[in-house]
Amino acid sequence: MLVALHGGGGNARFMLSHLKVDGVAEKNGFIVAYLSGSAATRIGGNKLKAWNAGSGCCGKPYSNKVDDVGYITGAVRYLQRKYAVAPERTFGVGHSNGAMMMQTLSCLTDLFREVATLAGTLMAEAPSCPAALNHTIHNYHGALDENVPIVGGFGSKGVTNINFTSQAKAKALFENSGGRYLLHVLPGADHAIEHLSLSSQRQDGLTIGERLARDLRLVSVN
Repeated sequence: MLVALHGGGGNARFMLSHLKVDGVAEKNGFIVAYLSGSAATRIGGNKLKAWNAGSGCCGKPYSNKVDDVGYITGAVRYLQRKYAVAPERTFGVGHSNGAMMMQTLSCLTDLFREVATLAGTLMAEAPSCPAALNHTIHNYHGALDENVPIVGGFGSKGVTNINFTSQAKAKALFENSGGRYLLHVLPGADHAIEHLSLSSQRQDGLTIGERLARDLRLVSVN
C-alpha cells in the first residue's frame, strides 16, 4: 500500500490527478490511499488543505496545533486492517507540505519504513529523529525549486514565510539518527509535480510516479 499526502493548498483529489501513480498501482497490484489534511486557511473551505508538519508549516493546521501525526497514524492503521496490508508493505509519498509531513512521520514514528518525498524537507520540531533507525527517505527535489530551496531558507515563490531546512541539514539530522536520506536532484525542475516528472523522464526514462514506485520496490522487477 502507498499512502499519498498532498501539498499545502491541495487535497486528495489534486494529488490523485497530478501524481499519476494509479496506473502503476493497477499494473503491480498495490493500493494507493490518498488522504486529505484540514483547512489551510480561514477562507479556503474544503478545497485548500494542509498538514501540521512542524516548524511553522503550514497554515492553520500548524497554528491550531492539529495532531496530524495521530490522524495519519490512525488512518493508516485502519487501512492496514481493512485491506490486510502488513506494516512492512506500507509506504508513503508526499508533495511539498505533504512531503514534509512524511518526513516528520519518518522522524518521529514507525509508521513507514520507507517513503518518497517530492519537493519537501525535514521540519520536525525535534533535535534528533528517534524513529529514524532503519528508515529510508527518498527525496526528489527540483534543482530550480524556489518554493522550498535545496539550500534552505525562505523561498522566493509561494505564499508561506517559512525558513525551510536545507537538504544538507535534513540529511545530516536524519542520518545522524540512524536513517538513510537519499537526495535525488532533478535538473531543470521547479516545485511542481509535473515538472519533477518531466525531469525524471529525461533523466531516468520514468515518470516520477514510476520512479518512486521502483525505488520503494512496489513494482515487479523482471
